[in-house]
Amino acid sequence: MGGGASPYPGRRRIAGTLAAAVLFLGLAVPAEPAAVPLDTVERGVDTVGRWGVGYSTAEAPLGFRYQWSRRYGVDLGLGFRSSEASGGRETRVVLDGGFLYALAPGERVNVFARPGVQFRNLDQEDGSTTTIRLSGALDVEVFVTERMSLGARAGVRIQTTSPPEGPNRTDFGTRHDRFAEAGFHFYLDNPR
Repeated sequence: MGGGASPYPGRRRIAGTLAAAVLFLGLAVPAEPAAVPLDTVERGVDTVGRWGVGYSTAEAPLGFRYQWSRRYGVDLGLGFRSSEASGGRETRVVLDGGFLYALAPGERVNVFARPGVQFRNLDQEDGSTTTIRLSGALDVEVFVTERMSLGARAGVRIQTTSPPEGPNRTDFGTRHDRFAEAGFHFYLDNPR
């Protein structure tokens, strides 16, 4: 997206404040002691074997989360847009995935290390632009009910962009998803 002022500056401020509060709560809540086996700790919200569906990132808004144990899981995101642009039809596809490792699984708060990869392709009349992004992030998930969680994510990323013409471009920097826009997951019932 281009620069310039946001048409909704109040929403950005509110969402940023909410995301900062979620991150603060995630860091303020004490984690389970590492010496205690995960199977012996009572847990308020059990997400093992349940799919979480919700908002992931602005580029891949349709998000899915699944944990096969209290310690391990995956995040998946999908984005698609096809529209008429000044130069013809423009189609964008984004696939995002990450591996979740629970650093501090808690009763209402989970803190994950999340290495991830994202693939973006933008098809335009003059050719395709492909971007591959590798990232490492700290992901905090706070449960507001038994089925609904809010989240924030921050970390680092490196990405390579291949335009239709000219040399590839590589960028490195910090990343923040769901920080200016609060993310969420709604967990479905476990079929077991």
